[in-house]
Amino acid sequence: MATLQDAIDIARPIINDINPAAYRWSDADLTQYGNDALDAICEVMPQLFYKLAEITCITDTPNQQFSVADNKKFIGLLNVKGGNVINKTTVEMLDAFKQGWRSAASATATDWAPADDDPNRFYIYPPAPVSQVVVGKYVSIPQEYAISDTHILDNTYTPPIAEYIISRALDRQTDGGDPQLADKHLARFYAMLGTTKPNIIPPKQ
Repeated sequence: MATLQDAIDIARPIINDINPAAYRWSDADLTQYGNDALDAICEVMPQLFYKLAEITCITDTPNQQFSVADNKKFIGLLNVKGGNVINKTTVEMLDAFKQGWRSAASATATDWAPADDDPNRFYIYPPAPVSQVVVGKYVSIPQEYAISDTHILDNTYTPPIAEYIISRALDRQTDGGDPQLADKHLARFYAMLGTTKPNIIPPKQ
């Protein structure tokens, strides 16, 4: 397991900021950049932030809502808790092959379909019986870590996190920064992740 301190320890010599008595970038600043790196990683590698959640269904209706505090993106349902797999389908398929599905008798879920108008809303078939609990997968919002906290990623990701920290520090240094060198380290961050810089990245703080 890894901490943001591990990445900061790599970054400080590269940004020539190794004197604790006269840091140009505080631990708080670099820790924030490290947390921003986790946000950026989540954008391009969301699978690293997958979690499972148990959702108690709304009784006697196919209309359901995935509501989890740290939900960034609902991926889908997996199974009834302690029971069968729930198959993904579409509203169109339900309309075509299970006519009357919206008003069917309540029973254990066998199928689910995403709603078109809300990424966190979905339908189940049959409508839910009392106290049915289903298991869903989602991308979690990266939490904010303190410098010495063990974060969600393993030590494999410490070098790219360090590159992101370096990029942010160089871009925001008080003497005007070095945008070209900052961009080079940012490109290295994405290259280490096996991708390229997306069109939209988390905003700078």
